[in-house]
Amino acid sequence: MKTTFATLLLAFAATAAMAETPQSFKDDFTSTRSRAEVISEVLNARADGSLDVIGEIGALSAPTILLGKTRDSVRAEIQGLAKTRNAQRASFSGSYLPG
Repeated sequence: MKTTFATLLLAFAATAAMAETPQSFKDDFTSTRSRAEVISEVLNARADGSLDVIGEIGALSAPTILLGKTRDSVRAEIQGLAKTRNAQRASFSGSYLPG
């Protein structure tokens, strides 16, 4: 059983290691804009919010991502919520015990 498995494993590894011949592609593309022009367009689109973000979950338009909050304001909001929750827990402590 072990030798059969080892033989199959070696046979699979040997076939997987064989590489295909490289493919040649017709490369007759000529750019109409320079790299600097493209970078400038991307930076301008980021600045005015018209650049769509494409990631693992698909395309999202920039306005849906940018909510107008700064990192500090989000942190302050979360800390405020945590303080409120802790205060609520403290006011309810022991109130549910039968007595």
